[in-house]
Amino acid sequence: MLDAANLDDPSLVPFFECCASLDLAIAVHSAPGMNLELPGAGRFDNYAQVHCLSFPVDQMVAFTALAMGGVLDRFPALRVAFLESGTGWVPYFVHRMHEHFEKRPELLPAMKTDPRDLLARGQCYFSFEAEEPLLETCVDQLGDNWLVYASDYPHWDSDFPGTVDEVRRLTAGLGEDVTGKLLGGNAARLYQL
Repeated sequence: MLDAANLDDPSLVPFFECCASLDLAIAVHSAPGMNLELPGAGRFDNYAQVHCLSFPVDQMVAFTALAMGGVLDRFPALRVAFLESGTGWVPYFVHRMHEHFEKRPELLPAMKTDPRDLLARGQCYFSFEAEEPLLETCVDQLGDNWLVYASDYPHWDSDFPGTVDEVRRLTAGLGEDVTGKLLGGNAARLYQL
């Protein structure tokens, strides 16, 4: 097992400084099979159990470190994409993090920004796939600036081809402006295209 630091470890400051100075986005991806500790998922040895749990939990750990550890406040121009964990958990977790930010600030001295504002100001993005059943709820809870589409092709759990049509079906009630952001506009902002 390799030793791995959380993303708010001081040894990573030069990396974040470099990315921010070059206006580069950072992409965070889960790590099953990469010899890194799997919070929660490390309790299982069945691939399906590990895969199911590791992606969202690893992203929660990364988001916690970056937001509550103060990295995103120290580097307000830094943009981070959290990839391949779905988005249904994001409103719940942002609201949970908000509660801790609001009620226990003495434990979070490096955290200056409400997590909802990190999404609203375009600092954090989360990818969704075509089969995301809670997409409309996510937009309703946290707005439409933080979601980026990912087909997940060619992974085994991708529904490609036809994923763009499925996203259009899922977002029909949200309107063309929101659909445009979710299918490309937000990604263009994230990657400065």
